Amino acid sequence: MDEYHRRFANTAGAKLLRAFFAAQADGDGSWTQVGLSTVLGVHKNTVHFWTIGFRRPHSHDLRLALLRIAGIPTEAWMTRDEKVKAKRLRAA
Repeated sequence: MDEYHRRFANTAGAKLLRAFFAAQADGDGSWTQVGLSTVLGVHKNTVHFWTIGFRRPHSHDLRLALLRIAGIPTEAWMTRDEKVKAKRLRAA
């Protein structure tokens, strides 16, 4: 994985989504990547790429849906650099 994609893999959002699916596998398994992709209206590979950190949901609506379904805060998908930049903007 190149440096560009490694930044996304290390976001809290990707980690929390992996944990969400791991918990589903240990529990009743009501949510799968395919099931989530269907509900969100995205391709199954899209959810897979979010899970491995190769991509992340850019749409605020998708991030809100992931908050409701998986409890992943919308800001969890931000990279460290984006969080620093947002903090500077709020302080200005």
